[in-house]
Amino acid sequence: MREKAHRARTRSSKQGLVKVRGVAHISRGSLQCLARWLICVVLVGMPFHALIVIVLGHAFGGQLLFASWKEVVIVLLSILAVLLSFVTGFGWIRRPANLMVAIIGVAGLIGVALSGRSDFSWLAGIKTTLLPLVLFVAVQPFADQLNWQKIRGLVLIPALVVSGIALVQFLITPTLFLQMLGYGPTTINPYQTVSIGSDLGRSFATLGGPNQLGAYLMLPTLWFLALGVTARNRQMRLIAAFAAAVTTLAILTSFSRSALLGLFGGLIVLFGLYIPRRFQVVAAAGGIVSAVIGWLKIQQLARIPGSFVQTYLIRGQVNDSGMIIGSDEGHIYAWQQGLELAARHPLGLGFGAAGPASKYGSAYTITENWYVQIVLELGWLGALAFGILFIELTRRWWLSEDRVSKVLLASLFAILVANAFLHTFADSTLSIVWWTLAGLSYGGGRVRGHDGA
Repeated sequence: MREKAHRARTRSSKQGLVKVRGVAHISRGSLQCLARWLICVVLVGMPFHALIVIVLGHAFGGQLLFASWKEVVIVLLSILAVLLSFVTGFGWIRRPANLMVAIIGVAGLIGVALSGRSDFSWLAGIKTTLLPLVLFVAVQPFADQLNWQKIRGLVLIPALVVSGIALVQFLITPTLFLQMLGYGPTTINPYQTVSIGSDLGRSFATLGGPNQLGAYLMLPTLWFLALGVTARNRQMRLIAAFAAAVTTLAILTSFSRSALLGLFGGLIVLFGLYIPRRFQVVAAAGGIVSAVIGWLKIQQLARIPGSFVQTYLIRGQVNDSGMIIGSDEGHIYAWQQGLELAARHPLGLGFGAAGPASKYGSAYTITENWYVQIVLELGWLGALAFGILFIELTRRWWLSEDRVSKVLLASLFAILVANAFLHTFADSTLSIVWWTLAGLSYGGGRVRGHDGA
C-alpha cells in the first residue's frame, strides 16, 4: 500500500498536480497562471490604490473594505506559493533574504508581546512593515515564468499615466473636482501647498500625498533612464528620454525633497553601474564632491530672504543670528526622540510602535526617519536583519549584468536615501510595487525578455 501511494505521489508530481485535502487536483500551470494575473493586478493597481479607495468609498461606503484588496491579493499569492511548492519543493524558503524576513517577523511579534500593547496598532504595523516582505517571498516561486518586457510595461505605463495626472493637477489645481470624488479632511486634502502661507500647490496625482508620489516615481524614472542609456534603437532612446523627463517633472511638482535627494543618489549609482569598472571609483568620488558642493550652494542660497531655495526647499526663515529655522528642525527633533526611546527598548516595541501605523495606537510616534522607526519596532536585532537583507539584495544585483538588476539596485539606494528623511518604505504603493519586483528578480531562475537577460 505504501509503495502504491508513493508511486501515485511521484506520478502526480511529474504531471505537475497538487492534491488539496485529498479532493481536488490543481495543475502547476493553473497555479502559475493565477499567480501571474495577481502579480499584474498588484503592479497596475497599486499606483491608483488611493484614488480607487476614495472614489469607491465615497460612492458606496465601506472605504476600509475597498482598501483591503491588496492584503487579500498578498494572502492569495502566499497560498499559491505554498501549493506550488508541494510540486517544486520548498528550497526557495531557505534563501538568505527569506531567512532575514522570517527573523524580522519574529522580532516584530516578540516586541508586541513584550510591550503589552492592548490596541490594534500592531496589526497596522504588520500590514505596513511585514506584508510587503511576505509578498517579496511569495512571488519568488513564479519568477521563472514571467517575461520582464511585459513586467516593464506593467510598471512604466501606469507611472506615465500618474505623472501626466500630476502635471495636469499642478497646472489646473482641480480642487472642486477632487472634492466631488471624495477628497477632503477625512481622506486626502485636495489642495496641499509647499509651506504654510504659500499658495503654490503640490501634486499628488493618484497617490496618498506629494511625498508618496515623489517616492513612487523614483524607480520608473531610473528605469526610463536605463532604457535611454542602453537601448540600441534611436527611437526607443528618444521615447525613454522623453518619458524620464515627464516623470522627473512630476517629481518636481510634488516638491518632495526626500524624493529629489533619493533620485539624485539613485542616478549616481545607476550611471556608476553603466560605466567601466575601472572608472567607477572616480565616478563615485565625483558624485560625492558634487553632492557636497551642491549642498553648500543650497545653504548659501537659503540665506537669501524670500529666495526659491529658502521658501520651497528649506521651507524656513533665517533668524537674527544667521541660523536657518525651518521644517528640518522638526525632523531632527523627531530623530532624537526616537533614538532615545529605542535606547530604552533594545528589543523593540513591536510592529506599529512607530511610523504611520502608530496613529492607530495610544501613542502616535512619527520619527521622520524610517531607520529609527524600524529600530523602535523591531529592536536592534530586527534592524540588523533588515540590514543583512539589503546587503544580500545588493550583492545579488551587483553581480548580475541585466538591466533590471541595475535599476533595482539604483532604486534601492534611492529609497534608502529617502528613508533618512521620511517613512518612505512605509508607503504601501512604493513598498508593494518595489518588493514585488525585488522578489521576482531575487527569485532568479530562467527569465525571459530583454530586460531580464
